[in-house]
Amino acid sequence: MIVKVHISEDSRCLLKPRNEVSFGDLFLEKKTNLETEVFISRDLKISPKNIFRFLKKLVGDQVKKEEAIAIKKDFFGKKIVTSPVNGIIKIIDHNSGKIIISDDEKFKTTTKAFFKGEVIDIRKNYLELKLEKAEQFELTSSSSNFGGQTYYFEQSDIYGLTSSKIENRIIISKSFNALIQAKIEAIGALGLVSLTRLDERHGIGTAQIKNIADFKKITSIKFPYCLIDKQSSRIYFYI
Repeated sequence: MIVKVHISEDSRCLLKPRNEVSFGDLFLEKKTNLETEVFISRDLKISPKNIFRFLKKLVGDQVKKEEAIAIKKDFFGKKIVTSPVNGIIKIIDHNSGKIIISDDEKFKTTTKAFFKGEVIDIRKNYLELKLEKAEQFELTSSSSNFGGQTYYFEQSDIYGLTSSKIENRIIISKSFNALIQAKIEAIGALGLVSLTRLDERHGIGTAQIKNIADFKKITSIKFPYCLIDKQSSRIYFYI
């Protein structure tokens, strides 16, 4: 089966066609501008709403490191606030009295592969991944694109849950109550897949299977890996 793994527009795929990819391989690279806050009102000891009176730069202006961005003059001399970085003024906030500078320097963040298989092709917004044996099912909802090795959880397992069983795995169960969900996340699970709606606030991947019959088949075949694609509302279980 050939499946699509979507790629965000601001990321660059590090994989190549005909690559065999496994969990943990470097998948995406994203370059992001650093943002630096400078608290003008605090440094000049003025009211936040008055910072425009003292600024030497406006939104969109280029600044250099150590260049003056705000000056306050009084009978005792003058107080100067300089830029700590090279960049561009992005925001002037007169409520908090700060400005935000988007740094010229970019840093890289990388995403590791949450799937395994053969990369067939790489397009602009997705890659085509070949899975030797797989089944696909519809989702009602999913929080993100994620996947990994599966663990099929029964409610009777709650007292025997250990990190060796579920750490870095996708936990499959008909339902999770809030307590179990929190415990599973604390132990180190990567995601939860259920027949019922899940609380997405816990910070790990969640997905809801659409059909009861599909869930019964999923727990019957018990394939060792799964891959969730949010864009197509599909989950793939595979070997």
